[in-house]
This record gives sequence, structure tokens and C-alpha cells, in this order.
Amino acid sequence: MALRKPRTDPAYRLCDEGRLTCYALHMRTTISLDDRLAEAVRKRAAEKGASVSAFIAKILDDAMKRPEPPEMRPFRLVTVGGGGPREGVDLDRLRQLEVAEDEAAWGK
Repeated sequence: MALRKPRTDPAYRLCDEGRLTCYALHMRTTISLDDRLAEAVRKRAAEKGASVSAFIAKILDDAMKRPEPPEMRPFRLVTVGGGGPREGVDLDRLRQLEVAEDEAAWGK
């Protein structure tokens, strides 16, 4: 049996292309949440003045509308030949490298 919804009902937009005949407006689903998450959802829904069901539906609807991020291309490091660091320079000790460069440029 078809449900009749007045045009002013927010669910009207979910009806079959604007016709007043709606076959199913909602689907009942059971989900499992750990206690910490369930409590956080209840608290946030209460803060928003919404039911837990309406809050979860809104969050899921927003998440589904968000576009997927583009797939990242693999990073490829391009290096230039040169035989590596100078003899006696430890790249893990950059401060020493700065001091050595300063001494080479300006003298002791």
C-alpha cells in the first residue's frame, strides 16, 4: 500500500520524482557501536536536539555527499649524482655541518 505525503512534508522530496506516491521513505537498520562511541553519539545528538537515529542519518548523509579524495600518485625522489656527502660529514648532526660550512667560508 502506498503512503500519501503532503507536499509540505520534508520527506516529499524523497518521493518518486515529486509524485505523492511514496513506497518507502525509511529503512530500518541495526548497527553495533562500542560503548564509548555510542555514548558520544547520544551526547552529540542531545546537544543538537536530535534523536540518535536522525543524528546518525545526518552524519552519514553528509559523509556520503563528500567526494572521495583523489588517489595519490606514488612519491618518487629524484636525486642528482655526486657521490654522497663529503668525507667526515655526519648528516645526522646538521649543526656540525653548518659550523663546518661557516668555518670554511669565513675562517675560524
